[in-house]
Amino acid sequence: LILNNHDWIGKLNIIDFFRDYGKTLTVNYMMSKESVKKRISPGQSDGMSFTEFTYQLFQAYDFYHLMKNYDCKIQMTLVTLKDVLQPALEEGYAVAGMVTLGWEDMRAFVDAAEEENAPIILQAGPSCRAHTPLPILGKMFRFLAENASVPVVAHLDHGYTKEECKIALESGFTSVMFDGSRKPLSQNVDETAEIAEMAHNAGISCEGEIGFVGYANGDSSAGTDPEEAAEFARDTKVDAMAISVGNVHLQQNKEGRLDEALIKEIGARTEVPLVIHGGSGVPLAQRQYLARHSSICKFNIGTELRMAFGSALRNAVDHDPNRFDRVEILKDTHEPVKTAARNVIRNLYTRQKR
Repeated sequence: LILNNHDWIGKLNIIDFFRDYGKTLTVNYMMSKESVKKRISPGQSDGMSFTEFTYQLFQAYDFYHLMKNYDCKIQMTLVTLKDVLQPALEEGYAVAGMVTLGWEDMRAFVDAAEEENAPIILQAGPSCRAHTPLPILGKMFRFLAENASVPVVAHLDHGYTKEECKIALESGFTSVMFDGSRKPLSQNVDETAEIAEMAHNAGISCEGEIGFVGYANGDSSAGTDPEEAAEFARDTKVDAMAISVGNVHLQQNKEGRLDEALIKEIGARTEVPLVIHGGSGVPLAQRQYLARHSSICKFNIGTELRMAFGSALRNAVDHDPNRFDRVEILKDTHEPVKTAARNVIRNLYTRQKR
């Protein structure tokens, strides 16, 4: 059962409603937060962590009694990165970080996640932000999340400055990734810690990167040192940590191979969920294995989805040379991109206790 903003407030007080119509309640996070501000006390939920907020929501509507007696499940649809990665770490799966470029692909990604009944992370990277301003992307992400039936994270990917992360935070993103990986270790730690604190004070998540993940036909990688990773995780207090273990950005084939021994060593030194950038270049079998048997809880997938979109767009244009309406042309990209996204999600989202 999904209760949208127009009808959920009145129904929450009717316990019989859940008994008669279902046992699963999906509540939109920000809508709920605004309502709790009014019903508990003005401003009381400002700066709360997501866990604290959820507790207040339970208290406000006696959800504990409701859940105890009717086996109800509360699911928020606009969530933070921590909200989806901690269960992944505990239950043995990984969540796809889908790199978006526009409305067509982000909508297809959410549809794919709903059909797979899996959480998803919508990511706005540098090229996406160069095309569409962060405040607009924030509204697009939030609209999709607020109308979804699965948890959706609105995530800033590769934020390079505090100001950029701050704009994302103010634009409604629920997670930011600060990339200080090109900087000396001490500077990376200090700046990431500052942004993580800013994010946590606002009730959202923060991802950092230790080691440098290179680019196909570009800058070479610098592998992650396990001791430095432990220090980074401890001192920055990030909610997720991107590592360099053989992965490369923008790789078009799946011939890469991640260093599983290094991943295991890093995972043994920290309890922070680990992230693989450049996931498109990782063989599917290794992706699935690491999702089930390591601390890797998030794979960023961009290139293979962009390739699916590009192929679908070319086919759509070539199919009818006389067609010129871009809305009609872009409609033909939806199903192929959704299918590609479903394949990515299904490969990673197979629960198995670690």
